[in-house]
Amino acid sequence: MVDSHGDVLVEGLHCAPGTPFFRWLVTRLRDALGVRYAFVGEFTGDDATRLRVLATSEDSDRVDHPPYDYDLQGSPVAQSEGPDGLYWYPDGMRRQFPDLRIYESLGIESFAGMRLSDAHGRPLGLLCVLGLAPFVAPEYVRRTLLGLRARATGDLELLRVQRERQLLTETAAAAGERNALPRLAQQLARALDVRIAFISELVDDPPTRARTLALWEHDRVVDNIEYDLAGTPCGLVYERDFVLHPRDLTTLYPHDPYITAQGAQAYMGTVLRDHSGRPIGHVGVLHNRPLHDGSAAPPLFHVVALLATKELERTRTAREVEGERELLAGAVPHECNSLLAGGVAHDFNNLLAGIVAHSGLALDELAAPESVRARLQAIQLTAQRAADLARGVLDGVGADRSGDDAVDLGALARETATLLGPAIPPHVRVVFDDRPDLPCARGNATHLRQIVMNLMLNAVEAIGERDGQVRVGLTSTEPAGALVLTVADSGIGMNATTRARIFEPSFTTKARGRGIGLAVVRELVERHGAAIVVDSVPGAGSRFTVTLPHTMARRTTAPAPQASAAPLARRLRALLVDDDEGVRVTTSHMLRRLGCDVVAASDGFEALAALERGTVEPHLVLLDMAMPGMSGEELVSTLRRSWPALPIVVMSGYTAQDLTRRLGKKGALRFLQKPFGLDALRRCLRDLESDAGGGPAAVSA
Repeated sequence: MVDSHGDVLVEGLHCAPGTPFFRWLVTRLRDALGVRYAFVGEFTGDDATRLRVLATSEDSDRVDHPPYDYDLQGSPVAQSEGPDGLYWYPDGMRRQFPDLRIYESLGIESFAGMRLSDAHGRPLGLLCVLGLAPFVAPEYVRRTLLGLRARATGDLELLRVQRERQLLTETAAAAGERNALPRLAQQLARALDVRIAFISELVDDPPTRARTLALWEHDRVVDNIEYDLAGTPCGLVYERDFVLHPRDLTTLYPHDPYITAQGAQAYMGTVLRDHSGRPIGHVGVLHNRPLHDGSAAPPLFHVVALLATKELERTRTAREVEGERELLAGAVPHECNSLLAGGVAHDFNNLLAGIVAHSGLALDELAAPESVRARLQAIQLTAQRAADLARGVLDGVGADRSGDDAVDLGALARETATLLGPAIPPHVRVVFDDRPDLPCARGNATHLRQIVMNLMLNAVEAIGERDGQVRVGLTSTEPAGALVLTVADSGIGMNATTRARIFEPSFTTKARGRGIGLAVVRELVERHGAAIVVDSVPGAGSRFTVTLPHTMARRTTAPAPQASAAPLARRLRALLVDDDEGVRVTTSHMLRRLGCDVVAASDGFEALAALERGTVEPHLVLLDMAMPGMSGEELVSTLRRSWPALPIVVMSGYTAQDLTRRLGKKGALRFLQKPFGLDALRRCLRDLESDAGGGPAAVSA
């Protein structure tokens, strides 16, 4: 046993997050505390009655058991926690729990466990140690476990965030599929770990009956079930917009035959409304275990509801305009797809704005080790690159090439590898071969990043579980005026039949793949007027070669990162207008951090009412462009007529060029591109007084 539990804590802070940390944690606890077993696990449901063990360590070297689940009923952690948050049994375990035969068979005499919960009190998992004898140094055991609580909780939260990010990515991809609704229902069931998830549309108005368009039930899809809404939780959704019954569902609805037949204990549902606010359907989940008692749904529930609304609007429009036969044949107006993609990208950008803002505030306020700051900076970078993808949808992925830039492809490839860090396993080494004197590529940075990212992920997947290497090379063919990007792997290689089909949409050799990545690569390569070839031999790896046009511009050193944002020189009063509550909250936090007084409004009408009543006399207005009711463009015009000298900051995911075209010269306008951080907001406010009133000036994070 070590002399100080501080040694354990210091070691833990320097351990890589996720699985490496969990494996280190259980092994180190076993050795440091002198116990027989140590394990860490995550709850598989919000009721915290079942646990999936992620890492366990016995008095042996094996700590990589596959994850396994078990029921916590009757165990020590089913009892009440102590005042310090520990389940504490330093001796006499078998005497206190005589019905748990596993403790008797293993000879367990001591137990200490700790529930890990997020900032909202939602249970994440457990960290436990078990000994064959009473604890020799119980206070040391107690302090060590409590000292590791924050780090263990953070890694479980990171695991959940990574899983939610993956589910979000897959869910967004599902929205673009031809038969999207069943996939959305499946994704919702997976995300919430429930047995039944469904999407229904109304068959009459006012709502009395509904029909399921997709119902995911016990790992199968069922649709086209028509049912009455009276006396059901689904009917209540149309009165309240959102309904959560976390438990006792059969007691609340004893006459609902479906709930009774399924033995459902919990329900969550929300109404779907079209662009005019008219209800058109609902999304719901049923579960045979209680759900968490929170008052709000998980973010992915709202994402699925948003995507389902867009898809339901699209199908209803197509049905009305083109008839049932053409709809079933798959004839979908291009404009509807563009509207769906633009709406999803706008809402996704608002979610990313919260990530960028909160991580920026944490960086500015947190006195943390460099390793923690580096991870927060990585979160910001990841969110910014995700915002680039959303911005590409907003700008139109098929747009002309006039907006191409000179892109440092070598720096972009290295940054992409950093973003992909969690997806690259430790046994795969990434090597870069390029020169600092190479010219820049000519193209769209977001699309070029997608090319590199998909090629690197494909290379990593080709290597599989064995040790391997991905080599990213960059050379220049000066006489031909081109840059040559190569991504080579030491993986399994491909035969001629597979090579001939790898760029086909939906073709994949992977059990869980969708066959999208390389198809996207080919399309983006062609948009850049470039070419791609692949060389591969079974058992000898693969090499993808992309030949891109380049500019004569040379690579430059990246600017140094901005210092943390300090308060402004004078206190400003800001009127903030945005229909998204998350954006209002995070932007208000940043403004107050900079020393501003803030009045927030959820739409243009509320903002104008506050100005007309004189309840706020702002130095400036910050407003979103895409808002229901009164758009940002209409609000700008109204403000210019009535308050011509009032400075305005326009917040949007669109580019400055697009805002200039739409708004023209409307006085002291400035532009903040979503998502933006604390430094970008501070620069914008500092520059606002010197703005002479030309077109919108872009400030990005």
